[in-house]
Amino acid sequence: MLCEKNTKLDTMKQFTKLSIALVPMLGVFSATQAAISLGEDASLFVSASASARSESNVLLTHSNEVSDTAYTFTPGVDLTLGRPGMSDICANASYRFHFITYADNSDLNANDNEASASMSYNGASVDIKGYASYVEAQTNTQLFNISTWDYEPGKVDRSILNASAYSEVEVGPKTKLGVGVSYLDQNYKLSGYTDYSTLTIPVDVYYSISPKIDLTVDGSYRFVTVGDNDEDMADTSLMVGIRGVITPKISGFIRAGYVSRDAKDTGLSEDSGLSFNGDLSYAINPKASLGLSLFRDLSISPVSANTTQRTGFALKGSYSISKTIALRGSVTYYTTDYQGIDRDDDYTVAGVGATYSPNKYMTISADYNGVMNDSNVQSVDYKDNVLQVAVSVRY
Repeated sequence: MLCEKNTKLDTMKQFTKLSIALVPMLGVFSATQAAISLGEDASLFVSASASARSESNVLLTHSNEVSDTAYTFTPGVDLTLGRPGMSDICANASYRFHFITYADNSDLNANDNEASASMSYNGASVDIKGYASYVEAQTNTQLFNISTWDYEPGKVDRSILNASAYSEVEVGPKTKLGVGVSYLDQNYKLSGYTDYSTLTIPVDVYYSISPKIDLTVDGSYRFVTVGDNDEDMADTSLMVGIRGVITPKISGFIRAGYVSRDAKDTGLSEDSGLSFNGDLSYAINPKASLGLSLFRDLSISPVSANTTQRTGFALKGSYSISKTIALRGSVTYYTTDYQGIDRDDDYTVAGVGATYSPNKYMTISADYNGVMNDSNVQSVDYKDNVLQVAVSVRY
């Protein structure tokens, strides 16, 4: 089994407690609903969400599991410009602040910022997209306290900066050229973890083989900086694939090819081999759909500061019972091969959930996820059962 099952009675008790915990939060939302019109195509929205999340293994440990419940309140604002499908230029910006409080382990409490912005321009012969985000996050774990000479509950804080720009231009009746740049930076706030950043330059050629399908040839150069000592690596990849409406019910893209990593520093490992990614959606009927994502690529381990190769998939499904009630399920699996050390991890998450939207302003949801990390290094094995209920409004 993926995760050990709770009895039906225990599950219902957990769900009831989490639901009751959200009741007083609903009163907050009635005072948060406000919107400001800034013009015909510009609006400012106020949003808020509250959730209660119960975990059976909040520290993600192999043994001596600790359970806890986290309560999160997230106020935010959203600014939108333009109307998708109607305006040539559309943009939006959002900001969220997450107040996270744990019932038993206050050392895990956190206050996180989250901000993002995006824009798009759809012209007669050119499309331009841009995106930027900044997220503060943490991973709960056990940290060694040198004063007590023992392990205690703690968290590994990090910030993630992501930015990209991409332009696609028609260069012929059936041919388009895409050029862009993207930047990713992960900065850890705890010693023992390695910061890293990537700068990627993709160059893509699209050739129309039918009115709805393009053949793609995708090349990219990725420069990787590890830690503070400018220990660098460079990745070169070349892939071919297709994109568009592949069948009347299947759309998306899929591509595969080869990636090679060249380490500028002899202390870092090199690797090369098959690389692929894809994102496909299948419309079963007007009420039900499936989505499949595939990926295989090279990355960096923040613990060993060396190359990792990650391969996996994510399968998601949804079904609309009515205009207000929807069900969903998902399975995510990936294996991580750590280069230079004897470690291989298999990570799996299986979940189900439901959403109730009584109107366009409010959403109520409930989710269960079973999480498992299976590794040949026993100390990093863990299982976790996560039950969450949440309420959100946007007006």
